[in-house]
Amino acid sequence: MGFYPFRGPVASLTLFKAYYGWALNDPQHLCCILDAFVPSCQLIFGALLAVAHPLPRPGLEAHREAISLPFPELVSRLVGYIGRKLSAYAGGVKDVRTVDGWVQGKAPYGDAEERLRLAFQVVRTLIDHDPPRIVQAWLTGVNP
Repeated sequence: MGFYPFRGPVASLTLFKAYYGWALNDPQHLCCILDAFVPSCQLIFGALLAVAHPLPRPGLEAHREAISLPFPELVSRLVGYIGRKLSAYAGGVKDVRTVDGWVQGKAPYGDAEERLRLAFQVVRTLIDHDPPRIVQAWLTGVNP
């Protein structure tokens, strides 16, 4: 019978042990079983060492930039991606001159900074996969 892993190596090992009833006290068996699920397992001095490979995390870099960029730079980059009008709309203001002021270093008011940081994170994540015109169309509800 085949084995169907549900959620990663640890859950798979637990299900494997429960299904096949193997005694995992023997380090050789443990290493062989884990090697089927995590190819980078090694047995060193009687202890199991599994080298973790980072999983892809789309949007992680966008998140980091959204929380760490200074506000004027964030607004400047957002304007570069989606334009002044959409940036103003995302910031909750009606006039693009307010956006120009933010780029020049004026302090935002209300919840504009939180709104623009979230908008930047979304836009930056989408920009990794699509050109700016497609992202603009997506934000305005046009089906590209």
